[in-house]
Amino acid sequence: MQPIETGKVVISGLEYPTVKIGNLIWTSANYKGDNGIFYDQANSKPEYGKYYSFSEMQQVSIPQGWRIPTEADFRQLAESVGVVFDKRVSALW
Repeated sequence: MQPIETGKVVISGLEYPTVKIGNLIWTSANYKGDNGIFYDQANSKPEYGKYYSFSEMQQVSIPQGWRIPTEADFRQLAESVGVVFDKRVSALW
């Protein structure tokens, strides 16, 4: 097993811890910016973070070399920890 690489990144003025999974570096904490909506009105699951619209995400000040993850990035993340996608289901995405 490879050693876990960790670090930090500043996004919109806030510092977030990072971790390398597969060949990508991810923040290991949810984005805490303005706007967005919680999982539910009571914010009963703060660990879920918030959901942001595409236009809200366009306003996030992302450091050079970083980007908002794509569907392909999330698939690669899942596959790096052993998830196998059924090609018949994948065709529906």
